[in-house]
Amino acid sequence: MAPSKMLLVCAALIATPGAAFWQPASSLATARPRQLLLRPSTVSATTTTQVVVPTAAAVTTIARPASRRRWVSAGVVGAAAVLLNWRRLLAVLSLAHHAYEAAAVARPLITKASTSGVAYLLGDLLAQRVVASDAAAAKVDRARAARSAVAGFLSLGPQCHFWGLWLDANVRLGGPVATLAAKIVLDQTFFALYLNSVYCVLLEAMKGSSWRAALAQVRATSWPSLRSSWRLWPAVNALTYSVVPQAFRVLWMDFIEIGWVAVL
Repeated sequence: MAPSKMLLVCAALIATPGAAFWQPASSLATARPRQLLLRPSTVSATTTTQVVVPTAAAVTTIARPASRRRWVSAGVVGAAAVLLNWRRLLAVLSLAHHAYEAAAVARPLITKASTSGVAYLLGDLLAQRVVASDAAAAKVDRARAARSAVAGFLSLGPQCHFWGLWLDANVRLGGPVATLAAKIVLDQTFFALYLNSVYCVLLEAMKGSSWRAALAQVRATSWPSLRSSWRLWPAVNALTYSVVPQAFRVLWMDFIEIGWVAVL
């Protein structure tokens, strides 16, 4: 082998571990050739060498595992804090439980509307920062998050409150199982379509869209949203209308809504 070719082989062997050092251990076995770009740069008139230049794909590939590691580390630290301070945490949760119950009984509309607004706000922020993998989505759209929070405040909380009261007062069949099944069917057909329509109209109105555009959005999202909700909400509502107390039903659904809004 010619000396120049031998030097190129040695340089490549030395550069490869250096590039792999920046990759996480789990990705070494599945590294893709397009993660790094080898560009020739002329050293002299007769000799060339290979310079390792990270491409945008390589930077993105490195950034995403780093982001996941930060989330895992934060979760581990949070779990350790909970384990070390579980008595204090239980006391805080007990105080919050009684405070929310008192507020939900004394002022049900404003209390449940507020928790729904917060749930939709957190869900939209979660969708923008965590669920979305596109680098452009790392920038928070505050106007979008605010619109989602207002829609949750005006729509979900108050309407779910009255809907639950109406179901308890008017839907009674032969037994508890049949009554529960009827509530789930009504909730996941008529009421789900109604909530989706109101939510879309509110969002489009806050954007300044026309009434025709709002109706087009309702038609475009009604069936996909309803079909997706059948994967989760029948099981959630089975607990909502059987074991969850009336004062906590909207709060229980709000916790589920945080993840649901992010995915939706």
